[in-house]
Amino acid sequence: MAYSELHGYQWWGQTRTASRAVRRIQEKLGFVDTNHHDCIVTNPNWSTIISVRNPYSRIMSFWIFRHQLSHMEQDRISFEEYVKSENEYYNITGNHLWNPISRLKKLNGDVFPIRLENLVGDLKKIPLIEKNYDLLIEELEYLDSTNTYRNNYLIDLEKPYSEYYTEELANIVYEKKSEEFTTWNYDSDSWKTLKT
Repeated sequence: MAYSELHGYQWWGQTRTASRAVRRIQEKLGFVDTNHHDCIVTNPNWSTIISVRNPYSRIMSFWIFRHQLSHMEQDRISFEEYVKSENEYYNITGNHLWNPISRLKKLNGDVFPIRLENLVGDLKKIPLIEKNYDLLIEELEYLDSTNTYRNNYLIDLEKPYSEYYTEELANIVYEKKSEEFTTWNYDSDSWKTLKT
């Protein structure tokens, strides 16, 4: 969670949503980062920026991070096993500090979700970013041209994310994370065309 009293904004950086990729923008605007992934209402009247991601991709990212990057072969599990078992992503519900949805009703200011899938485009629609575009142009161009969040925080798998899914696995993820799909307007069939 980062905030700027000067600008009247709080910025919630959910885990596995490329939230670290925008830190340079936050720093340039003078945001104070208190606990990066927490979603805390600093001031309910401020505008809120929230990093979001398609839940089908987000659970893949959790699986890659926790199990595919493990140095211990015995700690690795398949994507199917991960989806079918309790995991840290499923536990981000209710009043969990990483769950912004439970806090949305407490906000009076504007809410700006920035989707990983359209990171720079969504950033440019935020009045604070528009107002400070000249100051941030280098950071925005860097994000846009290099896909830096991808290069620094993700690994490429041997096949597109969609190929790890079956209808059964997609239904499990949708059922567990339906609130995210609905709140952030992600389609229940979007798993069929996932690349990353």
